[in-house]
Amino acid sequence: MKDAPEGAARRGRIVLIILLSTTLAAVLALVVTSRGRSDSSPASSYLRGINTAGGDFGPGSGFDSDASFAFYEARGHELVRVPLLWESIQPEPGGQLDAQYLGRLTAAITSSTSRGMTTIIDIHNYHRHDGNVVGGGIVGRADFADLWSRLAEVFDDDPLVQFDLMNEPHDVPGGARAVQEIAQAAVTAVRATGATNFIWVSGDGWSSAATYADLHPTWWISDPLDRSGAEGHYYFDASTQRTGTYPNALAVDEAAARDEGFRNLEHKVRTDLGRFVSYCQRQQIRCLVGEIGWPNGSDASARPEEAAAWNAIGEAAYETLNAGGLDATYWAAGEAWGTDYNLSLYTGSPQARRTSVASVVEQHRSTARPDQAN
Repeated sequence: MKDAPEGAARRGRIVLIILLSTTLAAVLALVVTSRGRSDSSPASSYLRGINTAGGDFGPGSGFDSDASFAFYEARGHELVRVPLLWESIQPEPGGQLDAQYLGRLTAAITSSTSRGMTTIIDIHNYHRHDGNVVGGGIVGRADFADLWSRLAEVFDDDPLVQFDLMNEPHDVPGGARAVQEIAQAAVTAVRATGATNFIWVSGDGWSSAATYADLHPTWWISDPLDRSGAEGHYYFDASTQRTGTYPNALAVDEAAARDEGFRNLEHKVRTDLGRFVSYCQRQQIRCLVGEIGWPNGSDASARPEEAAAWNAIGEAAYETLNAGGLDATYWAAGEAWGTDYNLSLYTGSPQARRTSVASVVEQHRSTARPDQAN
C-alpha cells in the first residue's frame, strides 16, 4: 500500500499528458478547419444554379421577370449568373453608367438576392466593347478597370452579389499574359473602392475549363482580401471544340472523343473537368464552372431520342464537380430563349416548364458553404 500514492501520481501525470495532447490536437484541427474555410481554398461544399440568359442578347436587352426568379428559387437554385453586355451598362468606355439600364439590372439582381440566391454579375463581352478588344488600342485596360470600379461602388454593400469580370476572353493582343494583366487591374480597381464582393476571373482561350491550367499554370491574381477565384466553362461536344452548339449526333461526338485518345465521351468529360478540379486544388482557390450544358431532348434539339444518353454524360460531369467541390451554373435558363434553344433548362415566359436536363441539374443542389453569406 505504500506505493499507491506514487502510482496515483503517475496516473495523474499520464492523464494530464493525454489531456494536453487532446487539447493541442483540437487546436490544430481548428486551425486547419479555419484555413479550409477561407475563400481562397478549395471548397468542400459548393453552390449550384443557373445562368439567366437574355441581357447578353444585344445592347439594351433585358432580364428575367420577378416571377421567373421566384420559380428558380422554388426549383432549388441558390446561385444565379446574370449576363449583360458592357455596351448596355456603359455605352462609352470610361463614361458614366447608363442610369436607366442600371435600374433594370438592379431590379433583376434584387429579384434574385431578396430570395437568398447568390447572384453573379457577368459582363458577357468576350473581352470586347462594341467589337473593340480590350487592350487593342481603342478600348484600354483602364477603361475595363473603370467599369468594374463603377459597378463595385453600386453593389459593394450586398454580400450576395459576386462579380464575373469578363465572359470568355479570346484572341486578345498579348494572349494569356495580357488577359491576366487586365484582370488584375480590374481586381485592384474593385478593391480600391472598398468593395468586398467575391470576384470570378475567366481565363484566355474562351475560358475553357479543359485548357485553363495550360494557359494559366499559376494562379496570378493578387487580392488583398483573398476573395477571388477561377471561372472556366465546359461543353461536351468535342467535335466542335466545346462551343456548346451540339450540331451533330451524339455518335459523331463520341467518335471525336475516341479520336482524341479517350475511351468515350464520358471519359473525356470526366478527364477534362478533373484537370480543372486538380488545378483549383493545387492553386488552393475556389472555382466556378460558369457554363455547362447539353442537349435537352426537346423538339429544338432535333434528336430527342438521344436525351437519356446526353443526360447520363451530364450526370458524370456533375459527379466530377461534386467530388471537386466546384460551384456551377448551368447554361442556360432565361425567358428570352422561348422554346427554340436546345440547351434550355426551362421554357416559357415566365420560366415554368422543365426540360429533361432538369432531371439531372436539379438533383445536384448546393451544399451548405460556411462562407456563403460572406
